[in-house]
Amino acid sequence: MTLVWPYVKLPYDTSIAIQGQDYPLNLYNPLNDSLRFVLFIFLPLSGYFFYRFFYGKITINLSNDNKINKIDNNNKDLFFYTQILIIIVLFQFLSLDFKIFISNIDMFHEGLWLTASSNAIYTDELWQSSYVGRGLFGNFYNYFLWKFININSIGFSRFIPLVLTLCNKILFILIAKSLIEKCLLTKVEKNLFLIILSFLLINLFAYDVTAGSYFRLFLILIFSLFILNFFDASNNKSLSFIGIGLLSSISMFWFIDVGFFINFLIIIFSIFLIYKKFFRYLIYLWAYIILGWLFCYTLLPEKEFLEFISNTLSMISTIEYIGGLIYPTPFLSKDVRSTKALLMILLTGVFVVNFLFKDKKFASTNTKLSLVSLFIISCVCFKIALGRSDTVHIKAGLILIHVPFYYFIINYFIIFLKKINILNKHLPIILLTFFLILNFNINKNIRIANIPNFFSSVKLLIYKDDLAFLEKDYQELISYYKELVRQEECVQIFTNENAIPYFLRKPTCSKFYTIYTSSPENLQKKMINDISFKKPNYILYEFLIDGYSSPKLNLNLVNDYILDNYSLFRKISKWTIYSIN
Repeated sequence: MTLVWPYVKLPYDTSIAIQGQDYPLNLYNPLNDSLRFVLFIFLPLSGYFFYRFFYGKITINLSNDNKINKIDNNNKDLFFYTQILIIIVLFQFLSLDFKIFISNIDMFHEGLWLTASSNAIYTDELWQSSYVGRGLFGNFYNYFLWKFININSIGFSRFIPLVLTLCNKILFILIAKSLIEKCLLTKVEKNLFLIILSFLLINLFAYDVTAGSYFRLFLILIFSLFILNFFDASNNKSLSFIGIGLLSSISMFWFIDVGFFINFLIIIFSIFLIYKKFFRYLIYLWAYIILGWLFCYTLLPEKEFLEFISNTLSMISTIEYIGGLIYPTPFLSKDVRSTKALLMILLTGVFVVNFLFKDKKFASTNTKLSLVSLFIISCVCFKIALGRSDTVHIKAGLILIHVPFYYFIINYFIIFLKKINILNKHLPIILLTFFLILNFNINKNIRIANIPNFFSSVKLLIYKDDLAFLEKDYQELISYYKELVRQEECVQIFTNENAIPYFLRKPTCSKFYTIYTSSPENLQKKMINDISFKKPNYILYEFLIDGYSSPKLNLNLVNDYILDNYSLFRKISKWTIYSIN
């Protein structure tokens, strides 16, 4: 597949007038990498599956086998260790020194939600005031904090991702527990399995205010938990259908890409229900899906709902053209991380196929279906990496595949321990103690001594003056520009420093405050109409050290309008300000 990778490509629609990074420059269809991924992973896996199916000694039987296997889901020790693990994670969170998160702001990324929320605060509008690329929660969570708690600060906006990171760690523990409950293992083996798997999963990511790609997975993890619950014969399946059905709408208002993933997975799940002739379950599922969307429609004003639809469709159809980075050819590109990611997914797929053909005496049907589901969920979420294949997004797209991958590695490890006969009832508690000590020593920011100062440390972060998050140059710029536009009703910037309007404490003149995502010609024309109507006296036109695509090149229509109607006013440090003619 490596040799044919470059030749798997779809035609590029040259009529699309969008400026961006890799895709428009190379006339590269955004679907190419997804198609290459599907062929690279599922073509060899399909061949291996059919080989095992036709020539293997054991056939697949996915009938209900709980009575035969006598799965024990009442393992009190497993529940006890789950509680202990959650308590450890909570203590880790309490042991953080939140003062280290008082650091220089990421003007581009943090500005995505700071300025969108700021626009909403000043206009009391959501999608009508801002064209957003993340989603209702992803871009406006600061607005809701201000609305309900009356706090609007950078420190608080950084505290929320930390809380969601804590929640993700807890969800990983619950996913591990749900998966292990279905295993045909002894109590000691299950307890050991839970401790090792949980420890590995909760250490996949640290507490980091820049880890937006990780905390957005919150609803994906909840979705995974509902799917695992469905394949647990001892649980009430109605909870799964309520949760999965409502997530169809909720996820679209969480993060746009996560909503797309979850709704795509819901379609796959519906096909499975049809295949298994679970028509009653299918009706329940879609009833809750419709109910969820009806609730969202009635909750939002009609104009906002229509703007949400328009914004979402526009972003889905354009974002990859704008920010897409071509996924490196495995092996031939010599890019280790991207190749390793594909091999890890492929190897996990091989493990899953082998597990499907295991005898029912050693592997329950519920475990098989759970692992297949987790593998499919992981592959769908890898679209994060396929859409923008830099290091950060590859790591984020690879997070979920670690669950089935680690499952099989630990399973082989436990088999090895059984062979050398060192499994005993004391081993889980010994291992838990070891991991507990290790967990409080691998991260220098986690110290038990910080626990008494938890509330004061959090308070310091939340209420820290916003200027403390700025470098000196930015402080001087904000101070000068704030005075310059003091009489203005709105502000307009033409750089990729999305957070600047937030510091100026004014709404943006155009809803297209993120220059990076506004390159499609139809959006440029709307932006020109906004500026023409509001007529701001000053525009922050240029930043000399801009690490992103040039606004002057990508938004050529807007740039021409500015040059025709504005002229140089002043240069201050690294910035250029234009004033209206």
